[in-house]
Amino acid sequence: MIIVAPTAFKGTISAAAAARAMAAGVRAVTAEPILVQPLSDGGPGLIEALQPLGGALRLVQVRGPLGELVDARILLRPEGGQAPESSVGRSSYREAVIESADACGLHLVPPDRRDPAQLDTFGVGQLIRAAAALSVDRIIVGLGGSATVDGGVGMAAALEGAAVDLPIIALADVDTLLRDAARVFGPQKGATPAQVRTLEAALMALIELTGVPDFPGAGAAGGLAYGLRAFLHAEVVPGSRWVLKQTGLIDKLPAARAVITGEGSYDAQSFMGKITGTLVEAARAHGIPVLVVAGSADSSAGYARVIGNAGARLSEADLERLVREHLPALLPS
Repeated sequence: MIIVAPTAFKGTISAAAAARAMAAGVRAVTAEPILVQPLSDGGPGLIEALQPLGGALRLVQVRGPLGELVDARILLRPEGGQAPESSVGRSSYREAVIESADACGLHLVPPDRRDPAQLDTFGVGQLIRAAAALSVDRIIVGLGGSATVDGGVGMAAALEGAAVDLPIIALADVDTLLRDAARVFGPQKGATPAQVRTLEAALMALIELTGVPDFPGAGAAGGLAYGLRAFLHAEVVPGSRWVLKQTGLIDKLPAARAVITGEGSYDAQSFMGKITGTLVEAARAHGIPVLVVAGSADSSAGYARVIGNAGARLSEADLERLVREHLPALLPS
């Protein structure tokens, strides 16, 4: 069996489209069975990765990062992620999955308007409120891909006066501390050096105000992870391992002959909570060869055969071709 499990190539190819293209490359090389599973570490693509496992999608409108209304998704899943025996009644669904990027994602903000000092997570709070009203037992919040660095303060403002008593699990895509979030992520979201210092001071003040200690992963989604714990008592967990467990991929790895994965940029940061690095390490533990396809790749970043060109914007046709060309060298004769 060949496992094909990429995450999204940000700004170019979704995880599902990448998986389809890579699978086509595998079929051109071998007749072996293929397990196709798009992945996400909690950021954009989380719902896309989980929806094939069962559930129903709802759309709600929330305030986007620029103040406009945007469509945001809620994936209602039955307990354990399996399809319910009966689809009658909303009570069949026990879990609501949301992506914070649907409400505050960087993809919603044109490059010339990216200014994390002016953008907030208010829409995420509205999305949580909508999910809590759907008679579920818990809410899963995917983090990552945000345009914001507000520590979840905007989210808390949207929930003022609302009682959200459900357990919340927040999926962090990085292990960054809150105190480092502005410095690490601010420039990627358009912050100037002066704004980074201002945001950093605000996040430190937030720690003082709430009294909740900083922790690894708190800086995910510009500190939204911290806000979820501080204001809603959420459990913040590594999104990569949660998704790999939910999809069953960890249990299926030992039966694989090879693993093919990919992302936009593969480097040392891929091993700081990102799902590509987590999957590579899990495959390594079983002695399974891995092929990583990336637009920008550092071949020294972990155990894998890595292909990619710095700065390249790969197309789906590129992914199919690269897998077709390089997979034979990975498979033992």
